[in-house]
Amino acid sequence: MRLVYVTWRGKPLYDRLLIKSIKSARRWLDKDEVYVIAIGGYRGDFDATVIQADPVPIHDWIANRLAICDIMDDEMLYLDADIIVNRDIRELFDGDFEFRARVAYDDSRCGGQHLARIAASLGKPATLMWNGGAVIFKKGLHRRIKKEWYDLYQAFVTRKLPTPLGCAYHWVQLSFALAVAGHKVLPLSSEEHYLYGVDGRDLERPYLIHFVRHKEVMLRMEL
Repeated sequence: MRLVYVTWRGKPLYDRLLIKSIKSARRWLDKDEVYVIAIGGYRGDFDATVIQADPVPIHDWIANRLAICDIMDDEMLYLDADIIVNRDIRELFDGDFEFRARVAYDDSRCGGQHLARIAASLGKPATLMWNGGAVIFKKGLHRRIKKEWYDLYQAFVTRKLPTPLGCAYHWVQLSFALAVAGHKVLPLSSEEHYLYGVDGRDLERPYLIHFVRHKEVMLRMEL
């Protein structure tokens, strides 16, 4: 099992969050169980094993998440930097599944029926939009979907797949949802992937606390 983050040069706030997130995870994990994929030769100072990777050569920095597909461990948890690990994340790997993620709040323009129509046009089963901030892979699924995820993302970028106006930010999520369609999923609950300020303010029980729009709160937290 490996905990994996991705970072790149020129994101000082992101690195402050990342350092805090890693610190929270290291209460349960050893340094060699935590990987930071550093894009484009970036060398930050992290209490983790740093792996160098080349940038994804299309569109924008968000696509660099695709670098997680090269992790050789069969079991992996990817986290965004604005997440505090609040309990032992090894327990989230229990059960028979290929990936876990929390269902994203439905965006009727960018997901929902739009995503269903694209899936049908590609001959894929219907799929949900997943919150990409915390994704668990088992059985090496991240490696198996690498090419398809990349190709689907590139199809959105080049407009071979339709995208409603204002939804370009969702290309990584849309292509990921399509790439994992049909694979065995066990959704993460709000107790497992908790959205601060959306699910409430009880910080005692969740495994993962995601500070999407409350990053300053995360930075003030005492660990």
